[in-house]
Amino acid sequence: MEIDKINTFLATAIGGLIFKWLIGGISAFWSWLNTSYPEEDFLISKIGISKPIIRLSLCKYKLSTKPHIKKHKIFIVSFGIAVIMTSALCFYKFTYFIAKEPVNWVEITHRETKDSFWMKPEHAQNIPYTPEWNITPDVCVDKSQLDKITSIQQATKDFICSYLLIPEKKEELAKTTDKNKFTIMIATPIIYLSILFIFMIGIAMFIDLYIDSKITKFHKLEIDKSYQYLT
Repeated sequence: MEIDKINTFLATAIGGLIFKWLIGGISAFWSWLNTSYPEEDFLISKIGISKPIIRLSLCKYKLSTKPHIKKHKIFIVSFGIAVIMTSALCFYKFTYFIAKEPVNWVEITHRETKDSFWMKPEHAQNIPYTPEWNITPDVCVDKSQLDKITSIQQATKDFICSYLLIPEKKEELAKTTDKNKFTIMIATPIIYLSILFIFMIGIAMFIDLYIDSKITKFHKLEIDKSYQYLT
């Protein structure tokens, strides 16, 4: 059922556009990852660093690139760790939010009673960490079952049952639930990609240090070779 809804979304104009953007983005990223510049040929041919590693450093290099001084290295390491930890925290927080918040549901707070609950077509229930209850159309038509639910007020129960029993409101709830689901489907990959980009910035700093050390070592070896040649 969920796969059918995803396919239906992808068949829409905006769904198809987002899918094309995603495929185009992956293709462009792969092409960029395997790009090199003429001045960086020495990294590949003489030092043996692959193109993807060079690009993931988010820097350009030349044979004349000067090595980082100690102060710069300390800053790069400190800032890199901070960026990686920030991205990890964002990943944890957003994943927790997605796991905790309703995806196939709509979270509603009743305007008058301030009762909060989750709702979808044919079903309403308590939000996490609150007294447990469930309301279905069958419960709505059974007053004795409805009266057993005491953790929410009567006005809230009337509101819920109106959206579970009245056809027009049932249709409105279904549309709202689908809209919420598709919004999450669109927002989730965008946010995760943003977090991934932040993480890449942190990793890039350590890759830059690695490449810088390789260039420095290469220069030292070249100097040693020149010295041996002269002597």
